Amino acid sequence: MIQPVILPDSEQRRIAITTENHAFVWASAGAGKTHTLTLRALYLLLKAPFLGNVRDFPEIAHLYHKSDRRVRLKAARAAIRSLVLTTFTRKAAAEMQTRLYGYLDLLASSPTRTELAKNLAGNRPDPLFEEICDELSARLSGAADLEAGYQALRQGAEALAELASELQIATIHSVAATILKRRLLESKIPVTARFAEENEDDGGNLDELLVNLWWQKEAFTDARLQKDLEKLLAKVSSYQVRLWFSKICRYREIATRLDAWERPDPSQVDRCLAACVEFGNRLKDVNGKRIAANGQRLVALASALQARDFHTSSWSELCNFVCENRTNLFFDGSNTAKGVKSLIQNLPPHVSVYFQSLECIYPILMKMCLFEELGEEWAAWKNVVKSFLDWSQTKGVEALGIVGFDEMIRRAADLLKKQPHVRQSERRRLRALLVDEFQDTDPEQLRLLTALLRKQDSRDHEILGFFVGDKKQSIYRFRGADVESTVSFATNYQLLTNCSLPVERLFLSATFRSLPSITNAVNRLFSTELTLVNEKEEELQPVRQASGKPPEWIWIESDDPSKPLTAGKARAMAAAETARLIAEYMSQPEADSGDAAAASRKYSDILVLVRSGRELDALLPVLQEAGIPVISSGARTLYRQPEVSDVLNLLIALYNPLDTLAVGALLRSPLIQISDPDIYRLIKSIPPSRLIHGNDPLPDFLSKPAASRIETLRLLAASRHSSSLSEWLLEIRKVLPLAAYTDPLDREGRAFARINRLLEAFRSEMAADPSDPLTWLLRQRGRAGDAGRFDVDFGEDVGDADESIDAVRVMTVHKAKGLEARYVIVYGWAAILNETQVVANHRSSLVIRRSNGGLRGPSCEPTQDIEFSLPWGPVMIQSEQLQTAAREEEASTRAEALRLAYVATTRPREQLTLICAVSRNLQLPHQIKALPRTTGPAWDGLLQIRTHGAGAEGSRDQSGAPPLADRRRYLAFWKERYEKLEAWPDFALARPSDASASRRQTEIAATKIQSPDPMITGQLVHAYLERWLLEESFKPEKLTRLWKRLERAPEESRLAAEKALNEFYSGSYKARVQRAQVIGRELPFYMAKDGRYWNGVIDLVLEEDGQICGVDYKTSAEKEQLPESYAQQAAVYTEVLRRLFPDKRVKFEFWWLGPQDTGTA
Repeated sequence: MIQPVILPDSEQRRIAITTENHAFVWASAGAGKTHTLTLRALYLLLKAPFLGNVRDFPEIAHLYHKSDRRVRLKAARAAIRSLVLTTFTRKAAAEMQTRLYGYLDLLASSPTRTELAKNLAGNRPDPLFEEICDELSARLSGAADLEAGYQALRQGAEALAELASELQIATIHSVAATILKRRLLESKIPVTARFAEENEDDGGNLDELLVNLWWQKEAFTDARLQKDLEKLLAKVSSYQVRLWFSKICRYREIATRLDAWERPDPSQVDRCLAACVEFGNRLKDVNGKRIAANGQRLVALASALQARDFHTSSWSELCNFVCENRTNLFFDGSNTAKGVKSLIQNLPPHVSVYFQSLECIYPILMKMCLFEELGEEWAAWKNVVKSFLDWSQTKGVEALGIVGFDEMIRRAADLLKKQPHVRQSERRRLRALLVDEFQDTDPEQLRLLTALLRKQDSRDHEILGFFVGDKKQSIYRFRGADVESTVSFATNYQLLTNCSLPVERLFLSATFRSLPSITNAVNRLFSTELTLVNEKEEELQPVRQASGKPPEWIWIESDDPSKPLTAGKARAMAAAETARLIAEYMSQPEADSGDAAAASRKYSDILVLVRSGRELDALLPVLQEAGIPVISSGARTLYRQPEVSDVLNLLIALYNPLDTLAVGALLRSPLIQISDPDIYRLIKSIPPSRLIHGNDPLPDFLSKPAASRIETLRLLAASRHSSSLSEWLLEIRKVLPLAAYTDPLDREGRAFARINRLLEAFRSEMAADPSDPLTWLLRQRGRAGDAGRFDVDFGEDVGDADESIDAVRVMTVHKAKGLEARYVIVYGWAAILNETQVVANHRSSLVIRRSNGGLRGPSCEPTQDIEFSLPWGPVMIQSEQLQTAAREEEASTRAEALRLAYVATTRPREQLTLICAVSRNLQLPHQIKALPRTTGPAWDGLLQIRTHGAGAEGSRDQSGAPPLADRRRYLAFWKERYEKLEAWPDFALARPSDASASRRQTEIAATKIQSPDPMITGQLVHAYLERWLLEESFKPEKLTRLWKRLERAPEESRLAAEKALNEFYSGSYKARVQRAQVIGRELPFYMAKDGRYWNGVIDLVLEEDGQICGVDYKTSAEKEQLPESYAQQAAVYTEVLRRLFPDKRVKFEFWWLGPQDTGTA
């Protein structure tokens, strides 16, 4: 029997779960935030009839009705529908729903209280769950007969479990979308518009697309607007106009700020120019030629403007001069000389006031430039901005056909604020609102939450708020998350919501994740060296008490201090050290582990954290060459894969004959495979622009295979306009030499999956906006940094199926949020420490959202100010407080770097290594510099230091790092791959459903469209179930949306798919999905077996009663006797499942969804 553990914060947890008040729960890393939130939701459901706001939901009072099951179900539905839980990902929502259903099912299936205790004891004791059950049992029947109360509780739990799928556990964007869908008329959203979804790329470039649509639909059709634009574009570039509009889409306050600006007072302008002249004259006497030259230039510009000599000077010239010298002309400048600072301090106050900071003088000069020098253009600009803003707000969604994520939140918040009857109606639906990962909430989302929670008067019912988060793990500022705003919201909660009930503020510090050896070092690091934990109650308190190794800090630096390592060399050495650490971990005997119950060592035990894509590029090839299986996660990694780069260049070359970069990369790639000398000879005889898009005879020196491949690409280029996009992409798939992209270590077929992912993304993009394919393709190529990569296979983004693969996971710290691993190596530790000290220079174009923690207006909204700097014609337009906001932004960025370090160091369960590679420009915190540089213990044994030196030149032999890829190695690599491809006599990459795996890929003919077309029917069914399998019921409108994206798809196929899906959702298949755990959907695989290479996609993988079940959907009628191809498919898929899940029983099934389907497997 597993004994319950007494937690140091058990009382805080009990209050958090069972309080009848509002609560903010600040929970440290590994403290069980999801568990706490789930138990809180369970408590609010089970105790719903006894809570104070039940009078506003009278049906709930009958949840424990003794005799009438229908009454209990009605009460359960009311209890469930009045509770909303928000998370930040659908994966987290699914996990929470599974846990909550597990509790309800356990309670409903345990016939007695004693049986419940036995079931918990055999699994994992949960004292708080038992306390909830006992409290409610006593409430239902009195303390004298707890068993009778328990039976009533079971009946209520059964009703809740039966309807648990109706509980709204969703992202906050889904909550906003639900509100808007109920109020399309009031929110002015066209009924034809759809809402962006998390598993689609809908939220990507909507701002850019909206600007393009404005140019097409408004700017080119409005005569007055065209006149303003003609005047404006004489001074302001179209790029600048687009840049402004893309920012205004997101920050509409910018337009409001422009309207509020007025021409400066003439006397103020005179004083400003006089101050410039006096300061400039004094600068001439300060030592230094540059300083004197600056003084002379300042005097010349200001004097000419005083004399209104606009031939010698202009307001824009003076603006640009002070802007360019903002770091050396002002007292707060980062490079201002001591002599200049001393001069400013000794100037008369009426002069020095203008030179304390750029923001003291620039607004005056800039506004004079706008109102005097560029007055006509500025007036036209304000008209254009107003036109764009009005159009985007009233017609933008209709033009786009989609409501983006930011727009959902903004519109829902505005709707609730401006339409009191809507707000009251939405509030009446809710009795409790629970928010997970509260620290990552952005100001607009807080505005939505405030609108939902705020009582207008004492007659309004009170919605219980419950918020769980960790301020120390707020690392998503780039997405708009603002920890200061969340803290302000928590501090001012009563004022914001006008609530009557008290607000609990609780701290959970007991961590279930890490051993004491980890938590002790983390507590020391973040309370002393990197000050983040200021209160004792925020320190981690480990629940696990097994012994373990102290974390290891590895210094990597040059042996010669006068010749420090370059940044590239430091990354290479850190990569080699990471490979060594992994090999060392895998070779150690298990007895060395601090946990006697730990399983045997596996590569999947290891998580390597990097800071950036550049670090991924340095690390992944080293691990690959060391023979270490690796799965990487990062947005840039997909586009840096050789096969993805090659396919991108293929598509670009097929669309644009003038892109010589793409044509050159294509010739060198395995798609054509020509040597550099032959490429040179070829383009001398045929211009690149006509090589693929022309019919010039190919020279005789080309090999027959190369010439044949070029002719095939010419056919593809010619058929682009005559074929549908789907058919054309199918033809492209046929010409790809997939075996050339196959690596022995790529056991899961990730290269094949990556190609499919790119082509599917391209198809989806063209379905949404077919007007400009080349822009999208070039943007994707730009994400890789260049057109051709000389890197070997690096792995792929971590997905649902990757958790079962025995491979090292490599990802950024942001991607690792919420994850854990037995052994964590922080490869990017030096970069994180550097960010705590140094903030990258601001771009010339930036927008900063400031949160000053105050409240504004009768609705007590958190105050938000927008500061910006954007190019406009000859000047930079900057808001008045930009410099102050920039300094605050720098401080916030450094503070977030501390939190990033905290997240990185709190991922491990047992072992942690921090690699600090010291390069030339690395800046370390003062307390970190004081750490010993010699091997041995530190911090009284809490930390183990190890040093690793290198010569200043840092040769490859000295560091032990494998050679990084270069062009020669790339060519040799692909030559070997292509030779392997040529050697295959049969179809190299067979599909399990092929009856004969010996057909050449190029011989597979495209299926003609029938009515209904079984292929399209199957495609629709698969696409629907991939996206919405876990939804409670079938939604025909979603299927219609998918059907409309397919080109020339017959209506009969949609009707056939609709019938199949109706059968699925009403039959036993759906019931099995609800009972089982979904392991993966659309799981791609690649397998070598019996001398053949197989690839495919398993539609669904479930775990049922400890057994893994793979499923393939068939939209045909069930076969009495399986054809040869089906039997082969079943055999291959079963073998794949055995390899992916070696420790579990596996089986494979066809699920028949055809017209004769009876709902049974």
